Amino acid sequence: KMKVVVVLVIAALFVGAFAQSTSPLWPATCTKTLSENNLRLSPVDPRVRYYGRVAVNAGETTFDWNGTGFQVRLTNVTQAWISLVDKNSEYTVFLDGQAVSLIVTNTSCHFFKLFEHPLNPKLTYVFRIARRTEAQNSPYPGRLDGIFFSLGAVIQAPAEPLPTRRLEFFGDSITCGYGNLANSSSCTLNPQIQLEDNWWSWGPIISRHFDALYHIESWSGKGLVRNYADPNKISVDPMPVYWNRTIATVSDAFLYNFTNYIPDAVIVNLGTNDFSTQPTPDPSVFMSAYVSLIQTIRGSYHNSDLPIFAACGPMISDPCCSYVRSVAGSVPNVHFVNLQNILLSNEIGCGGHPNVLGHQKMAAIAAPIIAKVLHW
Repeated sequence: KMKVVVVLVIAALFVGAFAQSTSPLWPATCTKTLSENNLRLSPVDPRVRYYGRVAVNAGETTFDWNGTGFQVRLTNVTQAWISLVDKNSEYTVFLDGQAVSLIVTNTSCHFFKLFEHPLNPKLTYVFRIARRTEAQNSPYPGRLDGIFFSLGAVIQAPAEPLPTRRLEFFGDSITCGYGNLANSSSCTLNPQIQLEDNWWSWGPIISRHFDALYHIESWSGKGLVRNYADPNKISVDPMPVYWNRTIATVSDAFLYNFTNYIPDAVIVNLGTNDFSTQPTPDPSVFMSAYVSLIQTIRGSYHNSDLPIFAACGPMISDPCCSYVRSVAGSVPNVHFVNLQNILLSNEIGCGGHPNVLGHQKMAAIAAPIIAKVLHW
């Protein structure tokens, strides 16, 4: 009983902003053309601060992992637009930390007006754009061609230094935030687009709690060894195949440079898709693959003792979680995060996935474990 009370108290710390996440956002207006008088900021300008894995090529930037995006600080501005080539993807526009607009990409328009009302040119603003949805929804990665501002805008360097704490999350649909904007398991809208917002998944919630940067690599349906509903015990392209990709949907180019971002810890949540349908992988194969993934992650960062948090749940339990626990108990500095059977009926979104309340509960359970190990 004491453990339940402690979890509920900690969970309360993560619930306060839920109302903000459900408030309707202004749909960013599609604009066919822009005035020649608008000020253009190159996507590769050093005053643009990026988040997540981003590829830079020929003056453009591309990205498609959940949670990727960018931030700009400016003054003497009344309006802003971006040229963003993407399809079937959604992005949230934040102004001084408040979500204000929603970008829904399509093939017919690439210019988006970001703010419903003119900004006050006497003020200094920070706006951030964050990708809500996951990579496989679009036939190509998002490409930022330019950021545009009203005439006279002054682009400033970021005022605040980057947080020193850094986390990385590697997982499946749960880590994506699949269907997390829904309030029931049955959904009529697309759970990977209209009802998915990675900002309100457990990884970003944990990261904001610790004032930490985060990278997220996640893909719905992927397993550690076997993807969802694969007729075979071993899939040809489970999630570890994607570990070294800058762009999730591109395998041959833009392999990730792991010196760009060195996390203090990596949080893994894989296994749900391996064991949710038959045939499930052999336990020895699954556990060996988990150890191999840990070695790959640590090898990428040249840190044989990098803390790894091996989470299991909330959509799967034993025997999967017993295997994850076994791996955590056998490999040094790997810590089991038990998320089994934690969701109440009001914490479930599309297809049994956690909704925002469910993700907040996951964060409330995981955060103290992370804090204890990292001394945060």
